Amino acid sequence: MGADISDTSAADLHRIFIKRRLPQSERFRSFFGREADMNTIKTVIRQAEEGYLVQLTDFCSEVLGLEPHLSAILAKRFGSVQCLEWDLVPPTGPDVDKAEAKLILEKVKQDFDRVPHFSERLYDLMWANYDGRAALEIEWQHTQSRFPERIADLRWIHPRRMTYGPRRELRIIDPQRSVGNFQPVGLAIDELPGKFVHWTPRMFREYPEREGLAPRTLYWAFFKRFSWRQRMILTELFAVPWRIIEQDPTALASTGINKEGVSEGFDAAEKLGQESTAELDPGQKINIVQPEGNSHELFGLTHDQVNGEMSKLVLGNVGTTENDANRANSIVQKSEQDIILQRDARGLSERIGQHMVIPTVFWNFGPDSLVNAPRFVIQAEPARDQAKDQERADKAIMVGVPVAVTQYRELTGLREPEDDEPFVVGTGDGTTAKTVDPAGPPGPEPLDPGGNPEQGGNEEAAKKAVADLVGLVAQQLADRAGGPGSAPFRW
Repeated sequence: MGADISDTSAADLHRIFIKRRLPQSERFRSFFGREADMNTIKTVIRQAEEGYLVQLTDFCSEVLGLEPHLSAILAKRFGSVQCLEWDLVPPTGPDVDKAEAKLILEKVKQDFDRVPHFSERLYDLMWANYDGRAALEIEWQHTQSRFPERIADLRWIHPRRMTYGPRRELRIIDPQRSVGNFQPVGLAIDELPGKFVHWTPRMFREYPEREGLAPRTLYWAFFKRFSWRQRMILTELFAVPWRIIEQDPTALASTGINKEGVSEGFDAAEKLGQESTAELDPGQKINIVQPEGNSHELFGLTHDQVNGEMSKLVLGNVGTTENDANRANSIVQKSEQDIILQRDARGLSERIGQHMVIPTVFWNFGPDSLVNAPRFVIQAEPARDQAKDQERADKAIMVGVPVAVTQYRELTGLREPEDDEPFVVGTGDGTTAKTVDPAGPPGPEPLDPGGNPEQGGNEEAAKKAVADLVGLVAQQLADRAGGPGSAPFRW
C-alpha cells in the first residue's frame, strides 16, 4: 500500500466515493465506427502513453463489441478464475497465536461469504489484465457487534474513470476533465489504504499506461475488421449475379431508339427481382453472368490467422479454441494454459489479501493481530493424485525413511485433529483401527472443600479423604521396610 493503513480515517472509511447513479460523463462516449483505421489506433495508443486513457478505453470497448472471438477468449480466461473455489489459509510461524488465528479466520470467512456476488467482483478485477487497471471500492458497514467493521459490498469502477498520476499511482477522475500528462488530479487510490481493492498487473514489463492486453489486440482486431469489410464489398460485387444489358446496334438503328430508351432498359434491369419481369426495347437483352466464387478466400484466411494470433496472446496458444486432430498436442497446450490461470489466480489472491483481508483484521482486532491474519488463496493449482502420494509415503515409511507428520498430512490431504476432537488411529498390526477420544470417559466428581451441596462434598469429607490417603501410603512404606531383604526405610 502507498501509506500506512492507520492513515485512513473513520470518515473516509465509511464515505462512498463511487455513487451507484451513472454520472453524466459516462453516458456520452467516443464512437469511431467507419472512421476506425490504423491512424486511429496509433492516435489512441499515443494518447495513452501521455496519460490520457479515455479514448483508448472507449476504442477498446467498441472493438470488443464487434469482435466475437476476442470477447469469447477474454471471457474464458477471466471467467475461469471466477469459477474457481477460494479459501483462507491459516498463518504459520513461531509468533502465531493459534487460538486468535482461528477466530480471525472465521471472522474474515464470514464477512467474505456475505459480500454480494463476490465471484462477480473477482471477475471484474480480472479485467485488469485487459485494461491494465481495475478497482473496486469497499463499502464498509459499522455494526454494534464484538467486531464492528465488516465489508458490506464492493462497488465496481469503470476503467475509463481511472488514470495514472505522476508516480504512476492509480487515480479516480472525471473523464470529461481528464487532462493527461500524468497530472495529480482526482483521488489517488493508494492514499486511502483499506478503502479500495485495485490491481495494475505488470504483464509485459512496461509502465502502467502501456500495460494490458487491450492495446496489443487493436491492430489484430483491425486486420480482421478490414478483412470483413473487403469480404462484404466482394459479396456485393460477385456474390450477386451481374445483369448486363446488351444492345444490337443494327436493331437500335432500325428502330430509332435513342439514349433515353437505353436508360429505360437499364432501369428495368435494375428493378428485376425474384418475381419480377421486364420489358425491353427491340435490340436489347439481359445477360446474367455468375462470376467466380473464390474471390473471398484470401480474406477468409486473414480471418482465421487473426483469430489464432489473438488466441495465443490471450490464452497462450490455440489448443482450446481451434480444431486440432492431434489429441496429445491438445493436452499439452491445455496444461500451458493452466499456467496462465495459476498466474492470474495468484496475482488476484495477493491483491484480495492485501486490500481486504488485512484491513478487516486491522480494524477488528488491531495492528498487533496482523501476524495472525490468514492468506486468501484462489485454488488454481492442478489437483494432485493423493492416492499415489500416500502410496509413496507409505513405502518410504516401511523401509525406514523418516517422514514428517506435517508432510504426510499434506500429501494425503488429511488435516490435524483438534485438541478435543476424537480421532482414528491404527492399532499397529496394519489391519485394524480404533477411535480415541482425548476427553476420555467422565471421571468422579471432584471434592469441594467449601461444602458445595450441589457436588455433595464438604470440608470434613475432604479431610477424611486426605487422612485415608496418608494412612495408605504409610502402610505401604512400612510393609516395604519390614519385608525380607529390604533396607530400613527412613522418613
